[in-house]
Amino acid sequence: MDIINYLSLFWFTAILVSFLNCIIYRYVTVESCHLREFIKSSHCDYCKEKINIQYILPIIGYLLSTGKCKNCSKIIPLYYLMSECILALMALYVYYKFSLYGVGFYYLVMVLISITYIDIKKNIIPLIFTIPLALSGIIFMSLKYHSMSYIYGAMCGFFLVTFTMLFVSYIRKENVIAGGDIALITSAGSWLGIVNMPMFIILTSILFIVHALPFRLRGSIYTPMGPSISLGFLLCLALHLLY
Repeated sequence: MDIINYLSLFWFTAILVSFLNCIIYRYVTVESCHLREFIKSSHCDYCKEKINIQYILPIIGYLLSTGKCKNCSKIIPLYYLMSECILALMALYVYYKFSLYGVGFYYLVMVLISITYIDIKKNIIPLIFTIPLALSGIIFMSLKYHSMSYIYGAMCGFFLVTFTMLFVSYIRKENVIAGGDIALITSAGSWLGIVNMPMFIILTSILFIVHALPFRLRGSIYTPMGPSISLGFLLCLALHLLY
């Protein structure tokens, strides 16, 4: 039974990593972030030929294609195979040491790293990440602790940040509302609960000030907030789960 559990976990993690790689690549490389860019079938970057489904499968697809496009023979970066294998193996280690709860935290780290990378590169936090993140937090944490605190935490994150941004927009006479940041903070609230939101807001604010200072000194007006929110989220969640 353990072998089945480990194999299932390995392949599920490889599929998740493949999905994250696909989303990151499309967000970073396409000019438009319209939904149609993310639901169309995969194709070779060089010859634009559609990739058959057997070659899209994590790990197996790379081996079947021998690391090349079957149409134009261009090399497929080894990064995809290595990331799927290494991160899937790391998931097995996390499961062995910390059980499924540790794996859940591990998956959360991977998603937040993906969000951070996209926000830095494209100044956007995709809803394709934040909506499932918020829903999974409410369901998982509410069932685990039998508390409404996590629903209230999500509501607190949403309304507090939204009203703050509306107020700042009114004072500065310009739109400073960042929907992605609001969605990510709402997601954090769904995992942390209402009790931990003050600590999260304070810690995230401090991290953002430290992160934004070099940007402002270089004359940059915009600083992505995703990295600060993600790090504050992980630190607070780790403390919440440990204590």
